[in-house]
Amino acid sequence: MRHSIALKRTSGQEENAQFTITFTIISYLHNMFNYYFNKTVIMNDISEIIRALLDQFSSTSEAEREFESMMNEDPELKEDYKQWCDEMGYENKTGYQDFIDELMQDRDEFWESMSE
Repeated sequence: MRHSIALKRTSGQEENAQFTITFTIISYLHNMFNYYFNKTVIMNDISEIIRALLDQFSSTSEAEREFESMMNEDPELKEDYKQWCDEMGYENKTGYQDFIDELMQDRDEFWESMSE
């Protein structure tokens, strides 16, 4: 990736040139942050989609069927799911169920700690 900054200075415009350089650097850093941040957001999006489906449907199997249907209709979602599985350490075939199992275990542990 190659970046260059062209600077034109005329008398009385030094402040403007310094502002332009500062703004360019901040814009570049902002874009780089968004690039890396958006990679993480993909994981969170899949997690949130699964959570929303669990809230919407009465059983995990219904939610899973809906999620599979969504992935069949949207190739980008399917790719995001594969990336999410890789990032989370899940197998593609079992990632959904592994995530559900972790969620249920976390909820059980929470309720157990509340009853003590």
